[in-house]
Amino acid sequence: MEALEPATLVTMLSVVVALFGVIVLAITVYEYTRLRALRDDFERFKAQWRSEVQDLQKALQRVIASYGASDPDARIELLEEAVQIYPQVFNGYNALGYAYLAKDEIGRAVDAFHQAVRLHPEQIEGYCDLARAHYRQGEQELAKRYLHQALEKDPHRTREGLRGDGKLEHLVERLEAQG
Repeated sequence: MEALEPATLVTMLSVVVALFGVIVLAITVYEYTRLRALRDDFERFKAQWRSEVQDLQKALQRVIASYGASDPDARIELLEEAVQIYPQVFNGYNALGYAYLAKDEIGRAVDAFHQAVRLHPEQIEGYCDLARAHYRQGEQELAKRYLHQALEKDPHRTREGLRGDGKLEHLVERLEAQG
């Protein structure tokens, strides 16, 4: 085997170093591009989050204001604005349902309570509210169905949430006795 001349070795080493430099440069450009895209995504997320927090605050202000309104129509107006601004606002649809119940508009109350359950299926309040509305409408089987769903989710919280509502407490006792 013949030894390579020093000039050839230097040339080969220079080529290897140049290739390594090109590879490092390519990786650097790629990572820089990814980093810029990530930063842009983060800025969009931050702007969206800020907007969503503001909408939530506006909606919550209306929900809280509705608690002080004695007129059911004024309450409904505030609550409809709240759920239009931010549909997932806590207690928005539940409170709207009760405002409709105050006007004896049970069908609209049921719709609002259904929306509360759809948006927050893990919360038992919507199921209990649906049970109240259906019971008030004389639909005991539907009331039992929603009470049963609430009991399946959290029996203790369901009983606590119905404390003082003798009619529904009685239904819960019967459901639990049936097993």
